[in-house]
Amino acid sequence: MNGLFSLKKNNKLVSIFAPVNGKVIPETEIPDVAFSSGMIGEGLGIIPDNGHFVSPVKGKVIDVTSSGHAISLKSADGVELLLHIGIDTVTLKGEGFGVKVKNGDNVDIGTPLVDVDLNVIKRNNLSEICALIIINHDELSQITVFEGECKACESKIMSFVMQTGKTKIKQ
Repeated sequence: MNGLFSLKKNNKLVSIFAPVNGKVIPETEIPDVAFSSGMIGEGLGIIPDNGHFVSPVKGKVIDVTSSGHAISLKSADGVELLLHIGIDTVTLKGEGFGVKVKNGDNVDIGTPLVDVDLNVIKRNNLSEICALIIINHDELSQITVFEGECKACESKIMSFVMQTGKTKIKQ
């Protein structure tokens, strides 16, 4: 098939779902230069409506920080994601973060990852804006971010083309 939406034989269109209810904002509006500059990877920001964060992909938990403010996932398609909740929230040393997963856990879209008391973040004068970053963005093309309101597990907030067969993980 020829045309605008045709994919090469070894390519796959992949979508990422919202990990929380809220509002998607451009990566450049995240108030941390490590994220807003794209230094860590391509992605987006989310202003959360609540503190219930779920997995945006089917895959595996690669790393959960001891403070619970950041979780790394690898999707079944091989996409490596970093969900970073709030800015400078590592300084809270886990206060207000109730982690629901551990390293090595398999997750589906919607599996609870962490419950966060956003009031603890606000009381400490920190930003609750979250970053969802694709770490292995160099393996992707045609990255599209869907800005605006989002619902956890329902809203596709990012899509891109990925070469298949390159970085699949074992389940």
